[in-house]
Amino acid sequence: MQDVYTKMMGEWGRKRADDFWIEIKKDIGWVNMNCPGDATGLHPDHEPDRNRPYRFTCHNLDSPEQQITLFTGLAVLHDMARKAKT
Repeated sequence: MQDVYTKMMGEWGRKRADDFWIEIKKDIGWVNMNCPGDATGLHPDHEPDRNRPYRFTCHNLDSPEQQITLFTGLAVLHDMARKAKT
């Protein structure tokens, strides 16, 4: 995510390294991610619960750069999951 964001935003994006994070709880299928902005991220719509599916919701996702950054994070997670299955 950081590489993609930096490619779009230049060196300013690299200086925001602490704003990138992904939280994964494999045991309950939980994914939560953040990118630069005002608490900008893609988050589950409720607290973790193994027996209750969730939808993603976003917070302060104001720019195309933020959207592309988070889509990139989802794509990488998808590829990692697919690779882990084989």
